[in-house]
Amino acid sequence: MGPAQTEGADSGADSGGGSGGGGDGGGGGGGGGGRASGGDGERGRGGGGSLGASALGPSMPLFARMYRDRCIEFDGIWGWEARPFRPTKWWEHVPLEVRHKLRFFNVPIAPGGAADPLLTIGQVAVPEDFVVFKLDIDTFEVEREVVEELRTNKRKTNASLLIDEFFFEYHFATPREPHLHTYWPGRTRGGSVDDAVALMGDLRRLGIRAHFWI
Repeated sequence: MGPAQTEGADSGADSGGGSGGGGDGGGGGGGGGGRASGGDGERGRGGGGSLGASALGPSMPLFARMYRDRCIEFDGIWGWEARPFRPTKWWEHVPLEVRHKLRFFNVPIAPGGAADPLLTIGQVAVPEDFVVFKLDIDTFEVEREVVEELRTNKRKTNASLLIDEFFFEYHFATPREPHLHTYWPGRTRGGSVDDAVALMGDLRRLGIRAHFWI
């Protein structure tokens, strides 16, 4: 995993009950990063992340196992979650072997502000890092700001130059599924199947292995 949804470098979060780190948030997000070592013994920094890290969330352990099976271990993980959690309650779900490398930010993300995961990636990661970033915060307007910065680098975060792999749940309703607007009020505006495919194509042309996440 990688920087903010960022790749991390150093050690990690508070191993106790307090919230590690403190500043970036995710309207549901978690991320991580760390050093990755390959089977040949060479080491290169790697990181991973996920926006939407409620109660550690099912995705972070999944990503850790998935990349571990490919001989990649992360030494830093960054997570964002907008929904308030009691620190002791959230941290009790974090395995001991993960606590030292995890930074958890229990605030909404704010693209362009202090709580911007892409800025964190730009500050923490280096080109040699392997960075994985997952975005799923169920707020289309905020998600769109994040992915547009990845696509255009308008704010000069340079995150698109550092992220190697990207997972994104693109919220949209097809003409045959108008009922999704009922279950995702305000989350499906402005997006279509064509928009989603075009976005992933653009990111892949930038060198990011972009995948849809459900």
